[in-house]
Amino acid sequence: MVYKLCRIASKVVTLNSILRHAERRVLLNTFHKARSNSTVAWPPPKLLKRYSLFQMDNNLPVYIKGGFTDKFLYNSTLALIAIGLIDGFYTLVTMALPKKK
Repeated sequence: MVYKLCRIASKVVTLNSILRHAERRVLLNTFHKARSNSTVAWPPPKLLKRYSLFQMDNNLPVYIKGGFTDKFLYNSTLALIAIGLIDGFYTLVTMALPKKK
């Protein structure tokens, strides 16, 4: 039973990768047809490089695949959320238990 499920899962993964490749080819063909009269290369090589970076299957979440900038933004967001939660709990505690005079 487990073996059959593994075989089915591997076929789904293979089918998904085939579909992703086909979608990429369709998008690239559309871009090339739309810009065939232009002298500027479309899509730009830098965009293709970024596209291939994000499509790579390297078990990294999308919000980290961009490199240092994405990691910095992600971690700073988490830090700001933590600071906000701590400040919120501190405010609730001080309101619930005011200082005695």
